[in-house]
Amino acid sequence: MPLGSITKRIKGYTAREANRILQRTGKHFWQQESFDHWPRDDDEFFRIIAYIENNPVKAGSVQGPEEWMWSSAAERKRRGWTEIRALT
Repeated sequence: MPLGSITKRIKGYTAREANRILQRTGKHFWQQESFDHWPRDDDEFFRIIAYIENNPVKAGSVQGPEEWMWSSAAERKRRGWTEIRALT
């Protein structure tokens, strides 16, 4: 199966579920185009993680990134970690 088909299915399912949970209808959940980018160094990598983790905060859904139960920040808090590391 082509990667584009997999991505379309994942985005469709997660958008429907997220909008159902948020009790929203008729609103886009994902941006029209995806943006692929390899971090050039550790600083950029950590900046990207912080940007992603802060999206629910910017949206007004939570006060801090660790409060969004699906985020890596919440998982680090559950595991008692203070630094970013692989969640395996």
